[in-house]
Amino acid sequence: MVKSRPEMPAPSSPARASTQRILDLLVLALGGTPLREMGLDAIRSVLSANPRFAVLAGAIDLEPVWELLASQEGFDPDVAKPPFALLKSLEGRLGVSVRLPKALDGMTPPDIQRFAALAAVKREEIDKIVATDHVEALATAPRPPPTAGRPAPVVLPLAPAPSSPSRRKAILGVSAGVVALSLVWLGFFIVSQMTSSPDWTVVSSADVAPLPVAEVKRWREEVRATLTDAAWLSRPVEDRRQEMSRAFTQLSRTGVVALVVFDKQNKMRASAQATKSGPVVKFY
Repeated sequence: MVKSRPEMPAPSSPARASTQRILDLLVLALGGTPLREMGLDAIRSVLSANPRFAVLAGAIDLEPVWELLASQEGFDPDVAKPPFALLKSLEGRLGVSVRLPKALDGMTPPDIQRFAALAAVKREEIDKIVATDHVEALATAPRPPPTAGRPAPVVLPLAPAPSSPSRRKAILGVSAGVVALSLVWLGFFIVSQMTSSPDWTVVSSADVAPLPVAEVKRWREEVRATLTDAAWLSRPVEDRRQEMSRAFTQLSRTGVVALVVFDKQNKMRASAQATKSGPVVKFY
């Protein structure tokens, strides 16, 4: 009687985190710094619409995040280091290579650990976000057949059926063709993801009246606009708040949940975000 050797379980690897989970961790980390005053909802909305901020080929680049934060008035690079270092320190658990922005290229592994420890984030909150991806991965993974309580059957290899040289060449040719097509498709997918941009649609300036804006465009539930009159930024805060609220109320009737206003230098200056307690208007 041939005894089968018990199979050793393969070492498990972490489930690859999604772009959404990494964005959740980023917003969580930024929320423990003064950078939260820039508006976490607006930051989340802008990054969600940025095709450069995505997990591609097992890696995510944080350069778009740094560019967004650095474009805002009052940005302090030292304050931003702990959140970025925290994400970098978690790449082993995330199963994703986290690329730091160019401004932080000089950070060494000890620097990363030191700054990550300074992040004002509760570890249980991090565990909850990371564990969500792990649960989702387990739910979608194929389940092995139950083998508990009985030995694994011994499967003897069967002799391969004889095949002619022409048949073998045909099989090899088909296999090579499938591999080649797969590589072409994969290359096209990666390039298209890295170079594509959201499908923005033009919105009439009348829909955001009385704001002095142009280049109004919409993508899904977000609307962006560019100020045409810089003097608007010097008007009383309450006047600007009322105008933002009026414009957002008009847009919300069409399903919009976020309105972001930029100046001509592409810096975020104002935002209106739908919340459970009503729209929240912020200025930057």
